[in-house]
Amino acid sequence: MASSGDKDALLLQHYKEVLIQAYNQKMSDKLEEVRKLEDVSELSSLRSLMLDPKNPIMWNALALVFLTLERLEEAEDAIKESLDIDTSNPWTWRLWGDILIRIGRLREAELALRMSHELHPDNSDTLYELLLLQLARGAINQAMDTLTLLMVNSPNNQTLWDCYTKCFSESKQERLLDSCLAKKGTETQT
Repeated sequence: MASSGDKDALLLQHYKEVLIQAYNQKMSDKLEEVRKLEDVSELSSLRSLMLDPKNPIMWNALALVFLTLERLEEAEDAIKESLDIDTSNPWTWRLWGDILIRIGRLREAELALRMSHELHPDNSDTLYELLLLQLARGAINQAMDTLTLLMVNSPNNQTLWDCYTKCFSESKQERLLDSCLAKKGTETQT
């Protein structure tokens, strides 16, 4: 015969399983709701494009929906359509940069983000993205230039100052190394 403690443990285990099933069902229902909203967003964008196929903002909206759904090839096609219509919108270039980052084409993403920055120099978010790409590829001098622009808008941001200091010291070490290598090269030639 099972003890009272064993019965309590079995009952507790049963309640845990029921709660887990309820939670999983709730999450499944929520996921289904999100999928329906994504479908509505896509259909809404497509419907708007049917009415005005030369509207770059609608192409951007469709690209954003596809990007959110991780349908990167379709997002890329939509943003290209937008750029074919109008190249003067900084949001289009920013979105293009985001898509290229997700695809893994980081150098092209950096160029798109630069274009976005040229069209809208006050957008710090674009500069942050650009900074991350520059740091990732080791472009310290370019990163320092971008940091300088960011610090003008956020002079009290200690993280930016710390990053600038680190870049500065790396840049200085790089120049010292280049100088030493240049001297060594001239010594071996004589």
